[in-house]
Formats: sequence, C-alpha cells, structure tokens
Amino acid sequence: MTNATRTCWAHLVRMWRRFQVRDGPSAQVGAMLEIYTDYLLHRWRQVQRGHLSRADFLAEVPQHQRDIHRWL
Repeated sequence: MTNATRTCWAHLVRMWRRFQVRDGPSAQVGAMLEIYTDYLLHRWRQVQRGHLSRADFLAEVPQHQRDIHRWL
C-alpha cells in the first residue's frame, strides 16, 4: 500500500458525520458508514489489547469491506 492510498480513520469519521447533516439519503449513508467504522475500530482495539486475534479480525474484514462498499 502506498502513502497515496492510505486514509486516516479520523478523516473518514468526520466525512461520515458531514454526510449525516445533509438532506436525503446521505444522512442514512453517513450513519451506516460511521457505525461500520466504529465497529472496525472497536474490533481493532480488541486486537491491540489481546482480546481478539489478528487472524480473527482479518477474517471479518472482507465482509465489512463489502458492506461499506455497498453503502458507498
């Protein structure tokens, strides 16, 4: 992965929150994307604390990626 393709999670969360203040379906999209982001970051913190294996976390990621792509 190059630096050009890396994205800061904090920037993503702020973007999802900006979606939520728009009219129309953007609000729901932003809310769902924030939920997915919060969940992934929660699970990553579990890995860092030793409560979840990295392999188990990585096994979950593809489904979340598909869900996030669907909302995008």
